[in-house]
Amino acid sequence: MKSFYVYIAAVLVINGAMPVFEKLTLGKVSVPQMIFLRGLVQLVIYTAILFQSGEMTGFQKVDSRFIIYGLLQGAVISVMLFCYFAAMKAGAASQVKALSSAAPLLTYLLAVTLLNEPLTLQRGLGVLFVTLGVILIG
Repeated sequence: MKSFYVYIAAVLVINGAMPVFEKLTLGKVSVPQMIFLRGLVQLVIYTAILFQSGEMTGFQKVDSRFIIYGLLQGAVISVMLFCYFAAMKAGAASQVKALSSAAPLLTYLLAVTLLNEPLTLQRGLGVLFVTLGVILIG
């Protein structure tokens, strides 16, 4: 369980700091250039990880439907990144990040309806408070 908290802490720090660096970078590069640069670095890093771990050959064992799902997710993420960086370039970093932080609300609703995850009072209150926070910050 300790590694869970280490990973979450890393996500919080990186996710909290990145918008400032994204805004600075977007002052000098276009949105497509930004997406390309990030994608290029990610490609290099994950290719190295897959080769080092021996998982690169593991794709042969994966059902082709799930390969297609992964590729489609990549396409959708590309659209999301374009919209996010365009908003970041046009608006205030703190506002863009706050408003985009409402995404887990949709995740929760989809998880309840599509994945049959439980709808509880505690989670419902959490959704309400997140919504209020986004409204107040945004």
